[in-house]
Amino acid sequence: MVAPVAFSKVASKRPPLTRVLSANVLLVTGLGLLVTFTRAAWIGAVVGTLVVVALRRGHFHPRPLLVAGGALVIGLAIVLIGGSAALSRSGGQNSMLGALYSRIVSIPDVSSGTVAQRISVWRDTLPLISSRPITGYGPDTFGLVYPSFQSVNRNGILWDKAHEDLLQVGATQGILGMLATCGSWLRSWEPFGVAATCMELWHFSVAGSPIRLPTR
Repeated sequence: MVAPVAFSKVASKRPPLTRVLSANVLLVTGLGLLVTFTRAAWIGAVVGTLVVVALRRGHFHPRPLLVAGGALVIGLAIVLIGGSAALSRSGGQNSMLGALYSRIVSIPDVSSGTVAQRISVWRDTLPLISSRPITGYGPDTFGLVYPSFQSVNRNGILWDKAHEDLLQVGATQGILGMLATCGSWLRSWEPFGVAATCMELWHFSVAGSPIRLPTR
C-alpha cells in the first residue's frame, strides 16, 4: 500500500524535499517487497501503482515520472539479467538473484507449485460455501470443515485458510458476510457509504459477529 503512494509523490508536482523523502520510502519498500519473495505482494504493488497513475493522471511532472518509471524498469532488468546469469552458473540456484529470478519467471505458471495448489483450494471452497450458503460455518472453522470437501490429497498439509479473502468470508460467514465485505469495499466511494453501513449493521444483527475486513 505504501509503494504506490510513494511512487505518486515521487512523480507528482511536489516540493523537491518531499520527492526525495518519498524516493527513499519507495526504495526501502521496494527492497522489502523483493526479499519477501511473495508474488501476490509484487503483483499488488504493480497494480496499485498503475491505478494511482491512472487516477492522478495530469498531476505528474513528466521528468520525475519518467525517472521513477525508468528506475523501476532498470531495477527489474538488473534482477532478471543478474538472476539469469546466476542460474547459468553452477550453484546459482542458491544465490539471492537466482532465487528472485526463478520466483519472478514463475508468476505466469499456474499449473504447478503453490499457485496450482491454491487454485485447487479455491475450486474446492465453492462447494464448501454452497453447503451452508447463508451464514457459513462460523469464524476460524475453515480448517475443520475443508478436509471434507478437498478433492485431492494435500500430502498431510492442513489448509486452515482459503487464501482468498472473499472465499474465506463466504466459507466462515456465508453470503451475508460476503455482501457485507463487498459493502465495506464500496464504502470507499461516497455514493455507496450509506448502503455499505446498512449492510454491515444487517450482517452484525443476523450473524452476531462483525465482518472480517481484508488485511492482506
